[in-house]
Amino acid sequence: MNSANAVLGLDCPGLDHEHDVLMSLIARLEEIVGHPDSTARLNEILENLELYIEAHFEYEESIMRRVGFPCVDEHSKQHQDMRQHLRSLSALAGGGFAVPPEHAIQLVEGWLNWHLDGADRRLSDFLKERRIDLSKFV
Repeated sequence: MNSANAVLGLDCPGLDHEHDVLMSLIARLEEIVGHPDSTARLNEILENLELYIEAHFEYEESIMRRVGFPCVDEHSKQHQDMRQHLRSLSALAGGGFAVPPEHAIQLVEGWLNWHLDGADRRLSDFLKERRIDLSKFV
């Protein structure tokens, strides 16, 4: 897979920047495919990904609550599902199981593309329709 295939560009600068960071972490996963110490590097990248995703999800969920986004519960449920998937993947990789980086890429990139093109696009449209400037939510 190639992270360049991601459905980016929600035309919402605050969200787009955060999604660019997520895609750069996925690109780091792609770099370790076939690397001799991919297991150790996978654990490090997954840890960084978990930390960043947690901060990103908290940011998005805070915005949704503050602006009265009507789909906040559904959106947050999708975030919770991804948190659980990442925790499970990290537990496997950290527990000595050989998790191919390609599996991690498929999981994270696939979910992110689906989420961006659905839930995040609805959030972005809601924000744009109401002319909400995310720079005020830093």
